[in-house]
Amino acid sequence: MRKTIYTEKAPKPLAIYSQGIIVDDEITTSGQIAIDLKTGKLVEGVGEQTKLCLKYNLVILEAGNASMSDVYQVIVYLANINLYPPFNEEYKKFMEPYFSKGDYPVRAVSGGHDLPKGALVEIMMRAKKVK
Repeated sequence: MRKTIYTEKAPKPLAIYSQGIIVDDEITTSGQIAIDLKTGKLVEGVGEQTKLCLKYNLVILEAGNASMSDVYQVIVYLANINLYPPFNEEYKKFMEPYFSKGDYPVRAVSGGHDLPKGALVEIMMRAKKVK
């Protein structure tokens, strides 16, 4: 079974892709950048962008009947790897309520990317509903 996920609570796709896809019991989100839904512009700063990217991933997961606690993999692209410390601080604050210590999803963070619209952060996730 394959189903497309779409929610008005996250930015509309900027190109030809879906916000998220469900295949069987797995959900994959597209990379989310921090576009303010009201203005259509990026929010300022790596911390604020990180929070909004994570929020958008969460609402896409919820639209697919999953939650953050179902996430098993997170892929992060940073415009510059020097943004890692402030990114990681906001990531930790956001994720801690969903996972007990030491039980976080696996994660990859890569720096040095030209991201859409000049974003500092782009985040995508994979989740699997626990039966």
